[in-house]
Amino acid sequence: MKATKWLLCGVALFVLAAPAPAEGEKPDKPAVRKSKREKAAKSKGDKERSKNVLRGYWAMLAVELKLDENPELKAKIEAKVKEGQEKLAAWEKANAAKLKEAREAMVEARKNKDRQAMQKARELMRPLIAERRKIEEENKAAVMALLSPAQRAQWKLAETYYQVVGRYARAGLTAEQKKQVRELCAKSAKALEGADKRARSALMRKLHAEIEQKILTEEQREKLKAPKKPKRDKNARKHKGSKSPPSDESEKPSRAKKS
Repeated sequence: MKATKWLLCGVALFVLAAPAPAEGEKPDKPAVRKSKREKAAKSKGDKERSKNVLRGYWAMLAVELKLDENPELKAKIEAKVKEGQEKLAAWEKANAAKLKEAREAMVEARKNKDRQAMQKARELMRPLIAERRKIEEENKAAVMALLSPAQRAQWKLAETYYQVVGRYARAGLTAEQKKQVRELCAKSAKALEGADKRARSALMRKLHAEIEQKILTEEQREKLKAPKKPKRDKNARKHKGSKSPPSDESEKPSRAKKS
């Protein structure tokens, strides 16, 4: 998994009491009541999401393998995923100071455009990323062990498909094209299985070339050649005198993020 999001921000909301209404005047409270209802609805939604253990990567696995039709397996997978989440939370708590130091060092280095400082910040971050990834990979292996050989093969194919489709998100694939891409991924599945990193990279390049030549239209190929829009500066809102973010917007990475 490449993109990791480690920083969670808390927001405090303060409500000031309004002055008492004059005699005979009805209190003006609808806005406050509405706000309370909205907050209650949001809180309920947050609780519902927190109950759902299978999110993101695991949610895609649940849909692909139709786990709702197999409650026993779903419960086992949820237990393993939750166990992994708890281990990761404990690790983040134990390493909070190191994570903060590494993040702040990287932010400061980028701000000053100091390459040497960036390298030092990466060196601080590298072992932390490795430790986190190890926990995630061990949890993934524990979940995969619960699946049958056929289910593991099905999910492996799905992972490849999601990865490839994400690559061509800007091309705007049609439903029929996605079906064709999945068929090509299925044909490559046996060759990809057990391939080492170098061989897999070569096979994926071959698969991409076949998709671009046989499935994409000329217009879609041109879309892929167009340069990506630069990422929006996350700190732009903090700059004094800036009422709006820069006009350039970045594309969000594929959410079928693979760990």
